[in-house]
Amino acid sequence: MKLDFAPSQAARWIARAFTCFLLGAALAVILVGCKAPAPHMRPAMSRGIVPDPAAATVVFVRPSSMAGAIRPVIATAQGRFLGESEARSVFVAKLPPGDHLLLSWSEGTPALRATLAAGRVYFVEVAPKMGAWSARVQLLALRPRDENWRELEEWLRKCDAIEADVMGGEAHLRRRAADLGDQIRAAEQRYQGYDEEDREKRTLRPEDGVAQAFGEGPPMGVGGVAPASGGHGAPAPMALPQAAPPQGPSTPARPGPDTVFLKGGGRIRGTVMEDEPTRLSIRLLDGTTRVVRRSEVDRLEYGNP
Repeated sequence: MKLDFAPSQAARWIARAFTCFLLGAALAVILVGCKAPAPHMRPAMSRGIVPDPAAATVVFVRPSSMAGAIRPVIATAQGRFLGESEARSVFVAKLPPGDHLLLSWSEGTPALRATLAAGRVYFVEVAPKMGAWSARVQLLALRPRDENWRELEEWLRKCDAIEADVMGGEAHLRRRAADLGDQIRAAEQRYQGYDEEDREKRTLRPEDGVAQAFGEGPPMGVGGVAPASGGHGAPAPMALPQAAPPQGPSTPARPGPDTVFLKGGGRIRGTVMEDEPTRLSIRLLDGTTRVVRRSEVDRLEYGNP
């Protein structure tokens, strides 16, 4: 077959074809990518997941190998580092009971709202999806009533168990405090902008958690300490990431009250019992209950778990 092109036309045709090839190759790299280790994560020394009677256990599972080079930071709207999600990985974080907005530091800043109860295990699917310029890594609620729940056991088995270097991750967020603030504001706007169906997919309620352990073997202490016995058999539980240890003398931690700051000034201290889109219910320090409209609330700070 003979192609009758003028020299300039041929050059343009070759340049166009080469450009298309490069774009296709770049897209393939974005879609598949190479699985790269996240800088503030490390292999977990065990794989079990157990409820904590004093806190909510949140499991982030990313079963897809898509966009392996993208490892978004997962954080709370209070700026707490929870971990970084690698392709085909699972990691665990602990949060105090109550309402939390979780964000994925990726294109579009996807967000998920979670109202959590102590003693329960909650699951979040970390799901990459192509965005305009790079992958948007979504956070989707994974609940017993969801269709994907039946895949959970296989996902946990095939994914690499990793755990957070919490101190390193927190230091990283402190260095990027201004950027983090922008991400938090973007996540809040993103969640409010979801339609009813999308918001439902990105909402965890207290009853969505399960009070059961996952994985085999006896419970293991947190912090990634190896089991005392070096026997073989079923893997021991996954180490659960903890906040950085407090400085100074070791004293038992005491629960602190939640604080609701009001737009008109003043604050309410107690325990947040219900956090609804239109109202907050707070049990005050004297044991009575007060309900305030969400429109009156400037911000909410949870006390120590």
